[in-house]
Amino acid sequence: MIEWQGSGEQRLRSWRQFRLTLVDLNPDAAIKAISHEWSYCPFVGKYLAPHDITQWPDPWTLLSEGKFCSLARALGMLYTVALCEQLKECDLNLNIYTNMAGERYDLVMVNGGDVLNYVHDSVVKVDSIESGLDLQYRYSRADLHTDAFR
Repeated sequence: MIEWQGSGEQRLRSWRQFRLTLVDLNPDAAIKAISHEWSYCPFVGKYLAPHDITQWPDPWTLLSEGKFCSLARALGMLYTVALCEQLKECDLNLNIYTNMAGERYDLVMVNGGDVLNYVHDSVVKVDSIESGLDLQYRYSRADLHTDAFR
């Protein structure tokens, strides 16, 4: 478990330990474990702006600072997936949608089929996402430079 309420150093150390526990899991189980673990992160209102990825923190800064809005939680999930050995080759995107009411959804898309951060503590299939969502931004592994973190 990640020590969400600990110091930045404790969060980083426990995040590393959590990632090591993923090594023995199959990809589906690893994705579910990532979604579950990130469901415990403390939540803040607004921290990251969806349109300015140049200001988004790297994984270590994100965990160290410990500020997790919906977008930061999705980014943390994405970073964890990207650093998971058995998922290093998967197709991975962070898609930001809005619905007709203007509500924003910050979703991690894994291999075009699994979705994290849509339903709390769950991995859902892409076909179960609300129809009528309007894609605002799509960021790939390359956009987020996740290979630089390995």
